[in-house]
Amino acid sequence: AGQKNLNNLIVILDYNKITACQRISLEPIEGKISNFGWMTKRIDGHSLWQVETALQRMKQPLMIVADTVKGKGCQSFENKIEWHYRNIKDEKMLQKAIQELSGNDMQIL
Repeated sequence: AGQKNLNNLIVILDYNKITACQRISLEPIEGKISNFGWMTKRIDGHSLWQVETALQRMKQPLMIVADTVKGKGCQSFENKIEWHYRNIKDEKMLQKAIQELSGNDMQIL
């Protein structure tokens, strides 16, 4: 995209720093991305305002690095590697997660 000077491409990288098996760091991630000719913008991926602002104001091709926390807002799952690939199978755990998320100022879609 950078080499072709594409002006209609935006990528949002959900950077929660967890793979299926381990924690990772790609730092300095902005430098690595810009080496390929991309503009970069780093934001708080949990802030809808920051996502919207980045989408409206930046030039393209743009890669938005959205720093996020896996399972944010749910204490049982937050930042835990095993929930990168597991599903909730227990109804009690599901109801607890919904209750925790409902108490936050986050929206459940």
